[in-house]
Amino acid sequence: MSAVLKLTSLATLVVALCFGAGYLLDRTHKLAGLPPGMNLQNVLYADEGRRTAIIVYEMPDDFAAGLEEGGLAYLKGFAVVPGDGSPHMYSDWRRTPVSEDEGWSYPTGLIAEGVERDRPSVRDYTDRYDISTMDRHIEQMVDEALNTPGSYYDCSSSGKDTLIVAIPQSRKIVYAASDG
Repeated sequence: MSAVLKLTSLATLVVALCFGAGYLLDRTHKLAGLPPGMNLQNVLYADEGRRTAIIVYEMPDDFAAGLEEGGLAYLKGFAVVPGDGSPHMYSDWRRTPVSEDEGWSYPTGLIAEGVERDRPSVRDYTDRYDISTMDRHIEQMVDEALNTPGSYYDCSSSGKDTLIVAIPQSRKIVYAASDG
């Protein structure tokens, strides 16, 4: 094999390894705020800004079966996400629809001018410190899940305001965060 062919092969291998490493790092980053036992693999949608994120995952079959069988009791097994310093705690899973008397937390500053919220919205989490650019269809899907029966949600506030919504009907798990 000629020296040029060897160098070309080596360069191709290095580029492929870099892309592979980049994929793994990106995937690890997208799973960082979620309880490890959820076994999430497939990212269906991701919009990550400077201080906001919304990521939609495909709900794994085993998670969907456990949720169907155990409901809230099943979700209690997904309470802690280890982290740097204080871990995220998801120990207060609730059924939807969200009720305002359950302590839903509305943002204090960044609701876009002229927009009034008459019901809980995923933007109450993503738009706390920066305006999210999430797709309108994703926003509608999550807001529908938050405001109708049949889904589950939990919020965490450990340096980052986060929301997880499990939507069994569409087999999706949504992670929304805003970093102040």
